[in-house]
Amino acid sequence: QPDNLAASVVDYCSGGLILNFMPSTAVPSRKRDPGSAPAVTVRWQDVLFKDKMFYYASAVDCDKLARVFTVHFTYAVRDQLSASSLSARDFLSQRMRSYLTGIPYFFVLDINPKGVLHIHGLLNPTGKVETDLVQKLHKVAGDERKITKLSDKWFFRSKAVDYKPADWATDFKGVPGNFGPYGWNHYITKTALKTKKVLGVASDSEIISVSQSVTRLAKQFHKEDVDFGRSYSPKD
Repeated sequence: QPDNLAASVVDYCSGGLILNFMPSTAVPSRKRDPGSAPAVTVRWQDVLFKDKMFYYASAVDCDKLARVFTVHFTYAVRDQLSASSLSARDFLSQRMRSYLTGIPYFFVLDINPKGVLHIHGLLNPTGKVETDLVQKLHKVAGDERKITKLSDKWFFRSKAVDYKPADWATDFKGVPGNFGPYGWNHYITKTALKTKKVLGVASDSEIISVSQSVTRLAKQFHKEDVDFGRSYSPKD
């Protein structure tokens, strides 16, 4: 395939409206990931987990303003999770929806070397005050008023939330091809097998949560790729 893909999405952040004005024979204009590219299957449900994540990242970064984030949770939130009847993904998804309503994002569950659950993700801050977004992510992490130890308060204020612009030039794993959204996705799923084992789940879908607007846009990008692939015919 050529180096570019199609971009025909309008009014993403103001209402999630998705329109496709591009004829199937047009040359797409959406930039490919600089490190790699997805294996495109005709049906969305057949797209591999790592390739769906490429589309999710492309959807979040549709305005070229994507922010990467990591959230570590307080002991109180961890206790709530342990006592909840919900899966870890659904419990944390509820927290994200409660505090980041209307924000396009996705996140992946991760287990650190000490066995502590946290999340890595990507969000689109377009039209939002970024200091407010960081505050909301801190609320996802937990309630500082319930923290008693000074060391835990310091961690909450300084380390619980990491939020910064996505840098697609970063070589996330020091291996060729791990730049861009694929590099970030490789990084945040580096413990996927361990995470699934610890949580007792079998499916990759059980360790990822995606907002509806991002899913819609990702599917649209995938459809554009399929349509373009069907229409593209190299000339002799």
